[in-house]
Amino acid sequence: SSFAIFLSSLLFFIIVIALVIFLMRYELAFFIAADEDITVREAVSKSVRLMKGNISNYFLMMLSFLPWILLTAVPVFFALVTFFLALTEGSAVFSVLSVVLTLVSVVCYALLTLYMKTTSAVFYSGITGNFRSVSQNSETPSGGEDGKDINKE
Repeated sequence: SSFAIFLSSLLFFIIVIALVIFLMRYELAFFIAADEDITVREAVSKSVRLMKGNISNYFLMMLSFLPWILLTAVPVFFALVTFFLALTEGSAVFSVLSVVLTLVSVVCYALLTLYMKTTSAVFYSGITGNFRSVSQNSETPSGGEDGKDINKE
């Protein structure tokens, strides 16, 4: 019946959202392991501690990428349409267009992934208070080899 389909679909989405929220507890483990010299188990447990109370902020931040994800899906949709048109029509134009749209999709997805991971890194820096600038990471604070400030010369 339609009610059973609606109920099972609703249950499916509730389980998916609960699973996503559960997995967000481990989202910062990579950044912690890269930032500190600790074991994987310690990085995972520290990620769970850091995300306690921050999961809703992280979830909303990731939810803000939904329009970009949907926009990235547009060239994928058109690539699939032109691919099936190329199969049915046998036209070289549709084949070339399908390949071009696939390449555009890959580039869009790569840029979106870079943007999302950078945002996650900034989120990690924000909740740990571990912001670094270029001058803090270099050997000489001013960037010059002899210690002089190169911007003042």
